Amino acid sequence: DTSVLNQAFATLSIANLGKCPSSGCQSFTEVRERCGYTFDLPSINERNEDECDLTVQEIAQWIGALDGVALLLFLAFGIYFANVYIPKMVKQTDDANITPADYTVWLPSLPRRLSDEDHPKYEELLANHFRTVLSSAAKNPTEDPSVVQSVTLIHDYNGAIMKFTNKGTYLQELENTRALSKRASTSGREKVSARYTRKAVNLEQKIQRVEQTLRDQAKMTDESRAVVSAFVTFSHEHHKEKVLDEYRFARHPLFLLCQPERLRFQGTRINVKEACEPTDLYWQNLDFDPWKRRLRKALVLVLTFLVLVVCSFFVASLESLSDTQAGSMQEPIWVLVNTADSGISCINFCDWQLYGNAACDSEISADVVRIFDASGTTTLSISQLSDGSCAGS
Repeated sequence: DTSVLNQAFATLSIANLGKCPSSGCQSFTEVRERCGYTFDLPSINERNEDECDLTVQEIAQWIGALDGVALLLFLAFGIYFANVYIPKMVKQTDDANITPADYTVWLPSLPRRLSDEDHPKYEELLANHFRTVLSSAAKNPTEDPSVVQSVTLIHDYNGAIMKFTNKGTYLQELENTRALSKRASTSGREKVSARYTRKAVNLEQKIQRVEQTLRDQAKMTDESRAVVSAFVTFSHEHHKEKVLDEYRFARHPLFLLCQPERLRFQGTRINVKEACEPTDLYWQNLDFDPWKRRLRKALVLVLTFLVLVVCSFFVASLESLSDTQAGSMQEPIWVLVNTADSGISCINFCDWQLYGNAACDSEISADVVRIFDASGTTTLSISQLSDGSCAGS
């Protein structure tokens, strides 16, 4: 296809840049070092068509350097956008609106259980912990016992919130399936009705399993459940900001290992983050065991690693294929020409025979693939050569 659009797209690839000399590229090295660009200088009236100012290899180095610069600029923009622009916009929005999130922090890594004596008093102990943190702060300590307004614990319901939501979906689907089965039976389509009936039975079994799980969870009290996370609301916004400042190093796993004892809750290292807006909470995700979350993350990492291994193997296979093709390009190519002092531009021959040395005592065989004249046009067929007839080339 010689359309202008396709040619423009083709020139965007390094492999399509430049051109071989009039005699063609006879080796892989010549392919890499083919002419990429020739400057059209007004001071030069006439230039040889094979003259070259920049080879493709030289152009590729500059393109690679520009590609690296573009990548660095993109990374710099991403870092600026994530660490400067977004926090700036969040702060502007936060200053312009007063919401519960302005007074609340989220604790995603609390100990799941305390001792049998302390676990029922989890909320009280957690509130006292933050009162102690604020009273022992290095800058502007606060002794006010009312700094903590409320503590909301997220208990482990073993996914009951999500299962309860699924039960509603199953009930709605069951009602629709029964209606479709009844309609199909009324119209005489018994096979279709039987299929919907089987689907309704499966939905009823799912609903029974969910109800059994919910009954088991209903027998437990919140005081006996494990704690997944918590929200702590303070009486003033500057109390929240001070707590976040105290736990600023806990955001990084390496620094979390060195967390001071006074910042730990019941001897456990904890992380404190800004709470999201109440409308952004997805309660089904809060009722999710942390080890299951870690298991899913590990599964994603394993799958990602496998994809990288497969892609690396594929790329290595392509590289091996490229090396094989490059080796085939470096095979010997015979060029038959007249000597310069003969004054004859054409050459006539009837047959040829190849030998392995100058003494012509070691005969070798060779396959005739293609025969070209000086302009690159095929003028002699292999059958003309094999039948012994003379031809010009």
